[in-house]
Amino acid sequence: MKDLRFGSCRDEDWRDCDPDEFLRDRCHEMPFLPRAAYHFVATTIAPPPLGRVVGDLLVRAYSATGAGKNRSLPFASEQGLLLAGAHHLDLLNHPSIYAKLCQWLTSAPTPRTPPVVST
Repeated sequence: MKDLRFGSCRDEDWRDCDPDEFLRDRCHEMPFLPRAAYHFVATTIAPPPLGRVVGDLLVRAYSATGAGKNRSLPFASEQGLLLAGAHHLDLLNHPSIYAKLCQWLTSAPTPRTPPVVST
């Protein structure tokens, strides 16, 4: 689970590294697939501003929504769902999340240019 801290997506980001050296970001940018739709779901245990600080007790809201300290994923508001008053394990079977996933999975994809990942 240590390779999730910085969002590692490639073996090169963590292979042959000390697994206990978790404070160094070795991630390489990985572009979005041009024909894939990307979405996020994030939760916070408290409403803003406290929710922004503590997130869902495992992931902070800014990171879960693609607005991390070192990277920014340009999600449009309709590509995400942010719930206040829920913790990380509520992601498993929250009715609002289920409804949003159904909406995303059954809606017709719209032609778009893939977002550019910036650092």
